[in-house]
Amino acid sequence: MTAKQLIIEAYFALLNKKKRLLQLLPIPLLIIILIPTIRAPEMGLPITFITAIVNWILYSMVAIIVHRALILGSDSVSKKTLVPNQRVFKFMIYSIAGGIILIPAFLLIYIPTVGIFLTYIGVAYLMSRSFLVFPDIAVDGDWSFGESWKVTKPHQLAVFLAIGALPISIGFLEQLLWRIPNIGILLSILSSISSVFTIAVISVTYDHLKNSIHTSD
Repeated sequence: MTAKQLIIEAYFALLNKKKRLLQLLPIPLLIIILIPTIRAPEMGLPITFITAIVNWILYSMVAIIVHRALILGSDSVSKKTLVPNQRVFKFMIYSIAGGIILIPAFLLIYIPTVGIFLTYIGVAYLMSRSFLVFPDIAVDGDWSFGESWKVTKPHQLAVFLAIGALPISIGFLEQLLWRIPNIGILLSILSSISSVFTIAVISVTYDHLKNSIHTSD
């Protein structure tokens, strides 16, 4: 299993499930794309907080839809998946825990000269080792962050590049593009597409490692 293999498989997995995904993803993705356009300083903290929560819920729903479609098949998702449920809220709670796990890596930024680089490496590494818990939540599994850490141990380089370094690099590029005037909507669209692809790479990685566990058993 290599990072290149995972990325290519994610691309074709999305193509194979594109019909179902195009039926379910446009509405939540459209709202996610439009949310940045309605945020403004004069709207005040309450509205900003509400839009952030809505965005968080919608992103969790998008992630769950993509994970389930790619791992379990198209029949595992329907319009009911667009309604927030216990699975979505579990996904959100684990997102908070995932953010806490990344804190030590963010503290590396205070190291002179190399802090930013070390933070990039640290965040990418912790994400790649821990975040397979999210597709497991999407398919109603019982993995913990520790289980994700365990199953990724034999494939650290591949998962680091595919589900750690790749999405963070895309995020850095998007931040640079935000400096271009009048690019908001276009960048939001590109960001949504890259997010779906990143989720697909995580799905494919999880599926590979889950199957390898069953094979070894």
